[in-house]
Amino acid sequence: MTQDSASPVFSVVIPTRNRPDILVDAVASVLEQTFSDLELIVSDNSQSADSELTQVALDQFRSDPRFRYIRPDLNLPMVDHWEWALTHARGRYVGVVTDRMALRLYALEEVYTAIERTKAATVGYATANARELPGYRGLRRGHGGVATREIATADKLQQFARGDWPKDTPRMLNSFTHRDLLASLRERYGTVFTGISPDYAFAFRTLEALNSYVYIDFPLLVTQGEARSNGNALTIGAVTQETTDFRRRMLEEQGEWLKYGPMPGDTSVLLNGILREYALAAEQSRSSRFPQIEPADFYRGAMSQAAGWARKAMLPPGVVSALDEYRVTHGLNPIALPHPKPRVRRCVNLVAGGKMGPLSLRRTIASLRLSIERGLMKLGIGSHFAGRTLRDVIRQDLRLRQREGK
Repeated sequence: MTQDSASPVFSVVIPTRNRPDILVDAVASVLEQTFSDLELIVSDNSQSADSELTQVALDQFRSDPRFRYIRPDLNLPMVDHWEWALTHARGRYVGVVTDRMALRLYALEEVYTAIERTKAATVGYATANARELPGYRGLRRGHGGVATREIATADKLQQFARGDWPKDTPRMLNSFTHRDLLASLRERYGTVFTGISPDYAFAFRTLEALNSYVYIDFPLLVTQGEARSNGNALTIGAVTQETTDFRRRMLEEQGEWLKYGPMPGDTSVLLNGILREYALAAEQSRSSRFPQIEPADFYRGAMSQAAGWARKAMLPPGVVSALDEYRVTHGLNPIALPHPKPRVRRCVNLVAGGKMGPLSLRRTIASLRLSIERGLMKLGIGSHFAGRTLRDVIRQDLRLRQREGK
């Protein structure tokens, strides 16, 4: 499906930094879309050595006229990089796919159908996480049709104010937005993004600007590399070169924003980081559309998130002490965290799942899972697509969709 126009229907921007190995899956997922009226902009914010590897990895795509590679003169903080990259977009609808993500190969076709039917300024869609093992990627087979619904932005703002964390919120990396709305945000604020987390900064500015948006209740976006996510790593206290670099730059170059949120200065509580962008958007917009965040609601929501990590024995002590200090300061009743699953049980599950143990064992488990799941899919009774890369998996997904005539 194509559309003739002076500018493409879609601009897909992929901001990347030091991840050439999985970036190729993201790029391929865009250029292989069934809806072809698009441009793809890969913006490389990598360090010099990784940038060379990135450019080599991207050589296979350069013959496609829809592909563009850009690189800022200097390494930029994530928010500034997203802003700079977005200025190169020429499409009527613009979205971001990070280098850890891939679109299902019919994603833009579904988004375009929703746009044509609803004329919405912003269309969001659900996300699924790929299973990951060495040399293995798996994705649960989708069930049922692709349903869309209109969501009132006031309801979403109320949910965040209550300490909830609704996932059906347009964050640029799971949505496409009309360029006129992006232009209006720039005119109003000077930028599309701000703060420390560009996706949530965009979300709250958009929720304030619109009365409603359209959301597709089907995971058109698939993520991988969860262990390499800076946000997750900071939450569980993991120390890697990427997270160390991210934290250093955040404190040095974006420290001014840390004063916002229910827990000013805190960088350990995930919900506080999200609501930091909420508080910043409320102040910058001077809008009455942002409900007040009550301490009890925030504490309940943050402890609910912490409980999930506690069950996995992955919750850093710093999160617990920070939330306990917040509770005492605001005179709140304590909420107990669940005990972790028994250590032996956790280890057995991790080893059996191929997520712990010697690399040779993990590869063997991945190979077995790959063979079994592929066999089940051939028999028509499988629940997961399986391949050695995410690109393999989403191609299988498209072939099945085409065979079923969807």
